[in-house]
Order: sequence, then C-alpha cells, then structure tokens
Amino acid sequence: MGIRKGPTHIRIEQLLSGTDYLVCEISTTVTIRLVKAEADQATAPVGQEHGESPPNATGNATTSLDHLPEVLTAQNIADYLQINVRRIYDQFQLKEAAGGIPHYTVGKQKRVDKADFIKWKESSKQAKADRTY
Repeated sequence: MGIRKGPTHIRIEQLLSGTDYLVCEISTTVTIRLVKAEADQATAPVGQEHGESPPNATGNATTSLDHLPEVLTAQNIADYLQINVRRIYDQFQLKEAAGGIPHYTVGKQKRVDKADFIKWKESSKQAKADRTY
C-alpha cells in the first residue's frame, strides 16, 4: 500500500491483484475508484493522473481570471496568485494608497470585486515597473 500526501490532498493506493489498484483520494471531496495500472499513471504526481492542472501552493488547481467569480474571497485571490491566503489578509490590512487590495466586509468576511482586483493587480505591476533601482 502506498500513501502520498500533498498540501490538501491524500492519495492511498492498494494493489489488489495483477494490475488492479484501489485508489482513495481525499481532498475537499472523497473519490474511490478501481483503476488499471498504467506506466505513466504510476509516476504521475498526485492530481495529474488524468491531465488535470497541477495544484498550486494551496493544493487547488490553478485558475485564470476568466474563471474567477465576480465577487472574490481571499482564498480565490490566493489560489489565483498561487500564494498563501495569509499574504492576502496582510494586503487587506494595508491602505489602498499603500498598495493594499481594495475590499469590503460582509459580516466578518472580506470580499473583493473582480474589477477592483484586476485594477489592483495592474497598478501593482505598474508601480513595480516605475520603481528605479
């Protein structure tokens, strides 16, 4: 039996007989399936057995701006930027004039309009380009 553990992903494989494997993958959902062993599958990283996107730093599949919802959570932004969600909350603490991400609060949760996030991203890139070293 083999167990591989990623940031938010656990994979357990058990050879049943010959080329049959019982595979249990645990992440936000549980998937159990019986698969035939294939040469390329045996060495593929967890989550990439069937051509899936590689996981980012938080273990979620990389996303594009087109696939983001109109109202973003800190986790949506962290997944897109492939950084830890704690860094996003750090950016929420900064004033917008100091480079902080424009956001609003719903209850105790922070939300960002997609259009504001795109503007913030572009202005951050421009600010870095304007700096001289």
